[in-house]
Amino acid sequence: DQAASLRSYQSSLSRMEAKRAITCVAVASGKGGVGKTLVSVNLGIAFAKLKRKVLIVDADLGLANADICLGVNPEFTLQDAIFRGKPFNEVVTKTPYGVDLLAASSGSAEMVSMGAARMGLVIQDLLSFAAAYDVLIFDCASGIDSGVTSFLKAAPMNLIVANPSPTSIM
Repeated sequence: DQAASLRSYQSSLSRMEAKRAITCVAVASGKGGVGKTLVSVNLGIAFAKLKRKVLIVDADLGLANADICLGVNPEFTLQDAIFRGKPFNEVVTKTPYGVDLLAASSGSAEMVSMGAARMGLVIQDLLSFAAAYDVLIFDCASGIDSGVTSFLKAAPMNLIVANPSPTSIM
């Protein structure tokens, strides 16, 4: 029990150190279609123009679209890293805008049903990998399911996107 507690504590310290070393922002919303991905991408491009090394993680694990907004067609996705053992550095896609992208896949039941324990490990691995960057942006899915809240909890800064429509405000 003591050893498990110590490992958990060390893991928490490692995550906190990774968070302090970089600017980490999670972009989310309770409603889809409000512009989360456009905000994430443009925020990343703005940081890149300030000479920061930027990684955008498409954290919309069910309906990813950051690759479309960035005009790239990734050869590999987070799904390849998580379920097929591909290293993150081989999954990263360079974009013409000076930001790197870890794309997710769309329509994958495997990704949206991975479970809280695995999600926690994935986020921990992402934070460790992103230590080589100045800025990490999680482009979250809409809603408040456990996947979204896991990314929100992992990032010291959360940006919630809304628009003036009543359904977005609610």
